[in-house]
Amino acid sequence: MKRIEIITNHAISADMLEELERLELAGSYTYIPKVHGRGSKGTRLGSALWPEENCIYLLFVEDGEVPAVKKAVKNIKARFPNEGTKCYITPVEED
Repeated sequence: MKRIEIITNHAISADMLEELERLELAGSYTYIPKVHGRGSKGTRLGSALWPEENCIYLLFVEDGEVPAVKKAVKNIKARFPNEGTKCYITPVEED
């Protein structure tokens, strides 16, 4: 099992959701709509000076589902190359 964190601009969150829903993953996801910070594509603080915001999709998927999720993220990056979408994959130890 893997934990996948997808961080992207809130402005394209619906597009990311469409990509994930298309996968029909066995597991569920958590959506965190307002995430502030700074990365390689800029600062997003939801303020007057830095008005944009990011969001996070958190998924726990079976190992065999990881390639499909990576492809979905790659599709979003291709469609929106300036939005700084990042994907982090971590192994999960189950009790």
